Amino acid sequence: MMQKPRPVPLQHWIAMLVLALATGAARPALAQDAYRIGPGDVLNLRVLEGEPVSRVLKDWPAMTADYAVGLDGTLNVPFLGAVQAGGRTSQEVGAEIAEALQNRFALPERPDATIEIVTYQPIVVMGLVRAPGQFDFRPGLSAEHAIGLAGGLLDDLLRGSEGARDLIKAEGALVLLEDQRERLLVQRARLDAERNDAPFPDVLPGIASGTAATALIAAEKAIMAVRQDNLDRELAAIEDQKTLIAAEIAALEAKQVALTRQQELARSEVESAESLADRGLVANARLSEVERLLVTVENQTLDVSTALLEARQNLATAESDRISLLDTRLAGIVTQGQQVDAELAEIDRKIATQRALSSHLLATSRMTGDPAEVEVEIVIRRQGDVLRNAATEPLRPGDIVDVILPGTTLN
Repeated sequence: MMQKPRPVPLQHWIAMLVLALATGAARPALAQDAYRIGPGDVLNLRVLEGEPVSRVLKDWPAMTADYAVGLDGTLNVPFLGAVQAGGRTSQEVGAEIAEALQNRFALPERPDATIEIVTYQPIVVMGLVRAPGQFDFRPGLSAEHAIGLAGGLLDDLLRGSEGARDLIKAEGALVLLEDQRERLLVQRARLDAERNDAPFPDVLPGIASGTAATALIAAEKAIMAVRQDNLDRELAAIEDQKTLIAAEIAALEAKQVALTRQQELARSEVESAESLADRGLVANARLSEVERLLVTVENQTLDVSTALLEARQNLATAESDRISLLDTRLAGIVTQGQQVDAELAEIDRKIATQRALSSHLLATSRMTGDPAEVEVEIVIRRQGDVLRNAATEPLRPGDIVDVILPGTTLN
């Protein structure tokens, strides 16, 4: 069975860091062809065009310059605008720029566009070091070199005792707060999507990739799907009700037209019977009969008018129910969003306080016992992944080197 690597004692670290700083310049250079460009990199672009007649290479000074890669991974290149560079090699970006320039200016031959990485994304060193902070990346750097750049390990590292336990507790509490913050950010993303009637976003700023984040996103997507399904069913039920009421209104209107015709005929018969009765040509019984028929038709017409009015009111009520349902949903989303924002603000305050507490514990606690027995662990955080016991691991641009106490919880 493979044994778990043991953390390295402090005394060994001191000797190793001296050796690392002395030999750092001998590291091999980072292959730019294999390196994937990222935000924060600074690239130098040079464009050359061959003159077929004179066989002379012509430089394009308007294009030759240093370009910073933006947070969205793009370069703003003259004549071309935004060019995607993030996640690609310098050769791929240069080839795209050359092809775009040829098409843009209708050149017979494709120019040569060369990309050279001038400045890489910086690295960050944090944890139990003298001078934590951000440092320029240099090809060949390892984690131990980076710790040397940060001044080496603290002389008074916490050990065992009460101070170490307090620090580990403080760091554990900080991790829990950051987990709560991620949960709230994912929840707010779901509420924003529901409010804007948009799909759940593919990218969530501030959310680290990993199993926990994936589970959070999947849970909020499931909640969003259930809520949308419930809304769709309620809206469909209201639409079905409106359809039935509209059909009822159409039938009543048709019946009202027919009754109006019957009423007109009945009135005509009454008038005719009255005229004949006045002249003694018809019995009064006949006049009474046609008058009763007229009253019956008028009563039916009144009933239909009442039913039609009630149906139209029901249709208006159904439409009001639909609007009320949507308004209530939106109000609920806004209220939940305000609650989430308030919780996020509170979490951010707690995180700031917890970080200050951890820094205070680190600064005020003192090591007891033999320094040679103090153990530390070096981890590298790289694009959401965590590499443990990575003292000799070659660094990549954008890496975070963290010196921690053994047993510290990592997210």
